[in-house]
Amino acid sequence: MKVTAKFVIAFLLGMTLVTGVMTLLLVEREVKRFQDSYDREASHIGNVLQDEVADVLQREGPQAVVRMLKSFNRPDGSLSISWVWFDARVGEPMAPRLPESQLPATKLQSRSVITRRPDGAISVYNYVPIKVNDPRSGGLEVVREADELNKLRNDMIMSMLALATCTVVISGVLMYVVGQRYVGSPLKQIVAKTREIGNGNLAARIDIESNDELGELAESFNDMCDALAAARERTESEASQKVAAIEQLRHADRLNTIGRLASGVAHELGTPLNVVSGRADLIASGKLSSDDVVASAQTIHTEADRMTNIIRQLLDFGRRRTAQRRQVDVRDVVRHAIDLMESLGRKREINVKLASLATACPANIDAGQIEQVITNLLVNAMQAMPSGGDIHIEIDQQSAADPNTDASNIVPCIRIRVTDQGSGIAAEDLPHVFEPFYTTKQIGEGTGLGLSVSHGIVREHSGWIDVDTKIGKGTCFSVYLPAGEVK
Repeated sequence: MKVTAKFVIAFLLGMTLVTGVMTLLLVEREVKRFQDSYDREASHIGNVLQDEVADVLQREGPQAVVRMLKSFNRPDGSLSISWVWFDARVGEPMAPRLPESQLPATKLQSRSVITRRPDGAISVYNYVPIKVNDPRSGGLEVVREADELNKLRNDMIMSMLALATCTVVISGVLMYVVGQRYVGSPLKQIVAKTREIGNGNLAARIDIESNDELGELAESFNDMCDALAAARERTESEASQKVAAIEQLRHADRLNTIGRLASGVAHELGTPLNVVSGRADLIASGKLSSDDVVASAQTIHTEADRMTNIIRQLLDFGRRRTAQRRQVDVRDVVRHAIDLMESLGRKREINVKLASLATACPANIDAGQIEQVITNLLVNAMQAMPSGGDIHIEIDQQSAADPNTDASNIVPCIRIRVTDQGSGIAAEDLPHVFEPFYTTKQIGEGTGLGLSVSHGIVREHSGWIDVDTKIGKGTCFSVYLPAGEVK
């Protein structure tokens, strides 16, 4: 229900209540006026008949008084005067017609009692005490029909109802118009503005030309929107700066990884360069036949392609790229990361063994960022194995819940497990492994960014990383990524 309608209804109910109370008070006042009039008339009748009734009662008795009073009664029954003994019980001769409970509290003065008969007619009873020389207390019972009182009461009620109806209708219309103008319309503007704020539009203004509370509310809304707009600009600026800083850290981490790969790449390029140099010397000597020259040229071409591929992989890994998520097979991303780390692994006498599902493992990810995660985990694993050994990578599908959020929210995930045969992570270091710049490695071997950057990337993909380590046996990092469908 609209606010204006509520105000109008409340006002009409109040008007109706006030009108009803006023009607009751006016009717009661008119009834009291009629009672006073009847009391005066009854007292006048008693004063007129006082001496005559007392004389007849003393000389001839009560029955003579009754016969005398009948002469004053009207034939239509609108006025009836009779003699009663106030101490007589109901059913006894000359007893009051009203029950004792309805008789006036005192018989020393005339008090009217209004009664309504079963047929709806109204009768007014007055009891006028008469001073007589008798031990019993008696007086006149004056009964009059008061149909005019009933008619007056009904006329007053109908008149007040008609007046109240007109007042309520006119007041209601005026209240609705005024309410719409000064309450309903401003509130509609405020409601519309709040909806625009909910949709992100903070530029619209509320124009309410009023000096009341609604005007102050509108002004406060406008001030709040200005403050929110300024805060949003600051937040967006800070967020963009944060994103840029994170990207710089990630790129620095990639460059750091490239630095670690450089020695492996140099070693990897040594063999094909020796082959190229030897074949070139043979061709330059002029001692080869034409067929051998062709064969040597083909060998040089093959080794050149091999070196080009190695360098291209290194450059692709280090190049800045805009994040682009799409549906890809996680197995392909992991294989590419393993190929990139192969030369470093051979130099350290480390074998990377991959065990994955035969079916596709699709996920909506940025392939370059996830490749950086796997590369960081492989670099850490290799550094944890200075004597060489095997690194096992497993790819499977699991239903799991993020331990950092609601444990009951189980979702299908792609799990990538990287297990090394190193010395493990000490218990005091384990809570800090994902903190930026936290490292236990020797100076020059790490910056402490690798795991922190990897953790941030995985969290941005709505995933998480678990760590399981055993001192002297090795560490297993498990990367969980929400599963998807390959399109």
